[in-house]
Amino acid sequence: MQAGKGPTSAGKMKTEGGFVLIELMIAVMILTIGILGLMSMQVKAIQVNSSARRITQSSTLGADRFEKLMSLPYADAQLQPDTTITVVDGRYTIEWEVLSANTPIPNIKTINVTVSCIEAGQPRSISYVYYKADQI
Repeated sequence: MQAGKGPTSAGKMKTEGGFVLIELMIAVMILTIGILGLMSMQVKAIQVNSSARRITQSSTLGADRFEKLMSLPYADAQLQPDTTITVVDGRYTIEWEVLSANTPIPNIKTINVTVSCIEAGQPRSISYVYYKADQI
């Protein structure tokens, strides 16, 4: 190789490309859009978890009320036909209605239990239907 004819270090720098400022800005913008998408998914996940917690709490309160009603005697005052009783438990309203004793089957009371709450300004409720037989 002749002197002065080979590649110099200055020439090597010009032929090798690196990140330019515009490429770096585009990469940062793409990363920012991805992070914003993840943040919106996280917010939605928190909202859905909160809603699921309220549904679970409503179901638990309804099942608890059902167990209390089923443990009462058939002729108890809370189980008189054609009565509706409402109880407020914090942010939940528990209501049960006892239908006539002979509907749909003789000596069986139909008990409708409804648990309601307000979630995000919208009323939400879960309803259960139970039957209590007279122990003869």
